[in-house]
Amino acid sequence: MRPRFRLLLSLAVCLSGAAAFGADQLDLEVSPGLDGYASSSASIPVAVDIKNDGPDTRGMLIASSGTTTISYPVDLPRGSQKHLLTYPSTTYGTIDFTLKTDHDSVSKKFEPRGGRGGQTKTVLVITDTPGDFAFIRGKDASVTQKLANEGVQQSVIGDAYVSAKYAPARPVGYVNMACVVLGPGSERLTDEQVSALKLYTLTGGALLFIGGPSAPILDDPRWQDLLPAHAFHVTTLEHSATLSELGNEKVPTVTVMNGTPIPGAIARMDGSTLISAERYFGVGRVAYASFNPFDAPLNRWNGRQLAVSRLLRVVDSYRTGTVLDQFGGATDVSNVQNDPFSAELPPPNKVIYILIGYFVMVVPFNFIVLRRLKRGELAWFTAPVISLAFAGIFFASAGNLYAAKQSTATTGALFMESGFPTGVFIGSSDMFFPHGGSFDLKLHGIDSLGLVRENDMYSGYGGRGNEESLEAIDVGELQMPEMSADNLAFRNITYRQIVPATPAISISVNPKGKTGGTCTITNGSPYPLKNAVLNGPFASVPVPSLPAGESKTVDLKGTASQTPQRPADRGSAPGMPPGSAPQDVVGMGVEDIFRRGGGVSLVGTLEGFRPGPQIGELVAGRSTIRIVVVAKEAFGPK
Repeated sequence: MRPRFRLLLSLAVCLSGAAAFGADQLDLEVSPGLDGYASSSASIPVAVDIKNDGPDTRGMLIASSGTTTISYPVDLPRGSQKHLLTYPSTTYGTIDFTLKTDHDSVSKKFEPRGGRGGQTKTVLVITDTPGDFAFIRGKDASVTQKLANEGVQQSVIGDAYVSAKYAPARPVGYVNMACVVLGPGSERLTDEQVSALKLYTLTGGALLFIGGPSAPILDDPRWQDLLPAHAFHVTTLEHSATLSELGNEKVPTVTVMNGTPIPGAIARMDGSTLISAERYFGVGRVAYASFNPFDAPLNRWNGRQLAVSRLLRVVDSYRTGTVLDQFGGATDVSNVQNDPFSAELPPPNKVIYILIGYFVMVVPFNFIVLRRLKRGELAWFTAPVISLAFAGIFFASAGNLYAAKQSTATTGALFMESGFPTGVFIGSSDMFFPHGGSFDLKLHGIDSLGLVRENDMYSGYGGRGNEESLEAIDVGELQMPEMSADNLAFRNITYRQIVPATPAISISVNPKGKTGGTCTITNGSPYPLKNAVLNGPFASVPVPSLPAGESKTVDLKGTASQTPQRPADRGSAPGMPPGSAPQDVVGMGVEDIFRRGGGVSLVGTLEGFRPGPQIGELVAGRSTIRIVVVAKEAFGPK
């Protein structure tokens, strides 16, 4: 063997060994972010653990599923271990994770298993002892035959777990949960996690606090604006008729964390002892159980599944979808001028007729008619004239697209709780790009993103319709700094955006007895409020336009008897027997959702408020930004 050849061979072996050694320096592991929940058809938290035993490096963790790619920047000093919680879409099942760094790359696949679909509603428990909530699994025990006959759909309840250390710090991590239970250890949640849970509740989620002999979370000042009771103290009940009725089974002697319901809370009382209380926060619900179903003797009580399922009320998890459907519909664009989103291309059959006509004119006219006339040399002139004529016919209907400017049309609703510093906008934006290129959408506060469709003028004819893609960077919020688009391209994205609500629109209710009251509306935003309506247990009250910086007080007329009746598992107001007056909760309209339990809400439009993409001209006639503000005070007793 020649010396040069031996040298090259040795060098190749050394390089391959070094490469193998380098690959071993990076370790990547993926697992479900929530123990017991890994749906294959939803956006879910996925935990990624990274270990670097090599030199300092940095790069991107890329999560790809179908047409969606989300990148997470990572810094990896030598010897570091990183735990990341990612939020990819699992619409297409398998998710590919690739860690690309300055020195190397490593990949892993994540295949969700044990996913739940259909009527299954998952309850997430934040706790140090996973598995304690397994007693709730199975059919929803709170849906009686009577409620089923009234239209309440039967559901199956599933349980999932996460410790406070690894709980999501973004609302998107909870969005598919029917309810979140704050169990033992949840008092160690960080400020970011607490904020995420509040925003999850604001937009239709449900939160359950657990009492019992010891409940340190009840003393946490971060939750005081949400709790439906206060002044907590320990009480021992030798016998509780209310709790026994709640579980349809006699309850043993039990120690509870008694408290005083806040004004307007829906409460179950056993004499002067609080059994449960709940209030509404935004379009979501906060409940409190003074007893602890995890501890003895209630962990051996046959009635705890029914009692707890009545407090969870997972059948109400439909409400978020109902509310969003009401506010995410199409807008009236009949009077919109120069709207590129209304332009239509010729239908395929018309295109075929145009092409047939073109070939008929070009071939017979140029090569037959002109030859018979012995003027064949004119074909050099007539052929391009015919081509231009047919091109004009084809593109005539697309003239508005060529004349239109870069445009955006946004629809959706901003959900707020009066006095709460943050709101959430849920909606979608259509974008039109007359010229191709790479664009920064200038997104801020985006918690989740989805791509609805991608069209250009040829996609309807088998062009780029299958090349839809969404590429975002997650830096604690989602950004799209380089979205690519071709000429005459359309894009549509859906998103949830966290919006600071200061200065904000606030409503303050001042009930007067059982027959009326007033509501003061203050527009602290820089945008005019228009077409607003107050909803509550009274006749809806139209609110005249309210300019920025102004306040208005309107009279409310109604009685507590007009409050929508609660279903049997909802308890009752103090002084009323538990389980009175069931109703069809599935059939409630959006007005009933805001009126439930005596709540008051303001629904209107904000003129000039522009969430989402900040590019192009906003097509005013196609954009509708609604605002939903829920009052902290209730109108009349609950």
